[in-house]
Amino acid sequence: MQPLNEILKDSNFLTGNLNQSNDNEFITNFTPIQKLLKEKSLTNRISNSNNFDEFEKQLETGLEKLRNNKRKLTTESSGLFRSKTQPSFSSMPIIEINIEQKSRIIEAVPPPLAVRLPESLLFDWTSTTIPSILLNHLYKEGRLEKQGALALLSRTTEILRKEPNVLQLEAPISIIGDVHGQFYDLVNQLRSLSENRDPQNQNINFDPCADGTRLLFLGDYVDRGLYSTEICFWLFSLKVKYPDRVFLLRGNHETRTMTEYYTFLRECLIKYDRSVYEAFMICFDCLPIAAVVRNSVSKYFCVHGGLSPHLTSIGEINLIDRFHEPDDQGLFCDLLWSDPLHMDDVCSPQDLTLDDVNDFAMISFTNSSRGCGWQFGLRAVSRFIEANNVNCIVRAHEAQPEGFTVHKFGYDLFGLSPTGFKSDPVITIFSAPNYCGTHGNKAAIMRILEATHQFLQFEETNDTPFCLPDFMNVFTWSLPTLAEAVIQVLVYFLSIMIYDETDQLDLNIYVKIKTLIKTCTAIHQTSNLRKFGKSRDLTQVDAIKRFEAARKANWKNELPPSRPVGLLRSNSTDF
Repeated sequence: MQPLNEILKDSNFLTGNLNQSNDNEFITNFTPIQKLLKEKSLTNRISNSNNFDEFEKQLETGLEKLRNNKRKLTTESSGLFRSKTQPSFSSMPIIEINIEQKSRIIEAVPPPLAVRLPESLLFDWTSTTIPSILLNHLYKEGRLEKQGALALLSRTTEILRKEPNVLQLEAPISIIGDVHGQFYDLVNQLRSLSENRDPQNQNINFDPCADGTRLLFLGDYVDRGLYSTEICFWLFSLKVKYPDRVFLLRGNHETRTMTEYYTFLRECLIKYDRSVYEAFMICFDCLPIAAVVRNSVSKYFCVHGGLSPHLTSIGEINLIDRFHEPDDQGLFCDLLWSDPLHMDDVCSPQDLTLDDVNDFAMISFTNSSRGCGWQFGLRAVSRFIEANNVNCIVRAHEAQPEGFTVHKFGYDLFGLSPTGFKSDPVITIFSAPNYCGTHGNKAAIMRILEATHQFLQFEETNDTPFCLPDFMNVFTWSLPTLAEAVIQVLVYFLSIMIYDETDQLDLNIYVKIKTLIKTCTAIHQTSNLRKFGKSRDLTQVDAIKRFEAARKANWKNELPPSRPVGLLRSNSTDF
């Protein structure tokens, strides 16, 4: 007798596909088993059956008649049932589908989960999230049902809205910097921190905070990487379950301006829809701005960016109305965008003297190369630390080769430390290893313990699934390369054909060529803009300027010498 699981498999297939058949003989033989399956749900029928063997035998007999009938129709007919005796019906290709799942080309790579996680599995009976189930689902490239995603975002927003602008926290605590959509690297890092993990567990079912671990994130959860929604959903589920153990600050990328310009908006539209993106933005508006962490000997001021000339005391941060999109200037903006001043930003490190470093230490603030925020020097740091009785400023916002940097503002070149500080004045933490897949940097996590602090470094994990950048498919990915090759060929041949036999310039042909060049260039303009904009957080205007300059230089080098005067020799950008 055929095993029951195969019977159920066949019955589900036949019920879902053969019912659309117009063949009378097929329907006649199918009616008894169809009635049997649809008279009552199969699960209830089996559980309530007094004679299970009889029911199983009846079910198998009906399915065997269908299989025999199917083989008869397949062998006696040709041309998809176009004979007079056998009717033609469009469902025949569906019947012939092999219901056994084909193996993957690379069997070691499991397929992404096709079923979205329902809200019923996202929360337990007490309406508390279950981070371990969510993590296991997201780690296999699964997604959430829209209703569950919106419910999780709504509950997280309620919790964040109640928190102050500046969090007051106690050690021990672990501080994580920018993660930028690198979900699998973040999981790898937190799993190494967790003492509540099972090394033999291959399902990644672990809870990083179940053992009491406290986590402080400095922002920039989204953009750049392709798994920003996974990071946010997992961290939000941890926040809902452990509101007193997980703390999330806002970064400069948790804004509408940055997410629309980079990848997060597109990721939300591909994986979910616009309503989920808007719910994310409302949630980001509620993220706190800064935190103060204390241990037995030190006091750390933690923020995503840095200091501002508008900031005197930490208490002033609590006066900010944070529940909106940050402005492009002012205290709120500076806290998210500012950077410490580097020696090579103002002078060459070569042939420096200690007097040059002392002069460098007298700088308070200077304009930032980012276009917003400030670069703050050692003098501004000294004033802030003295006025607020803190020992160290901990921030993120910049990629670091080793994952972290202790800023000593040039004194480290002479083996010295800045005078007047009990601890390292400024520390930068960056937690996205091999940033953007090209930087080759390490990641780091800072642990503030009872009497000291330490750093943990991490390499890039090998568990990240392979996918093309910016959610592209293979066809879209190949278009810029194809367009560039076509442009080179067209420009070469058309530049030869642009003159007639009398060596006179045909203006009509020239205008057509100019229009064609502009059209072909526009095909891969977006791709190049994205490529030039990835090296740092540029404004859109800066990215366009760099693109135009690179494009002009590229055309000047590649066009043949016989190109007409005025196209590029006049330094015109109108092409």
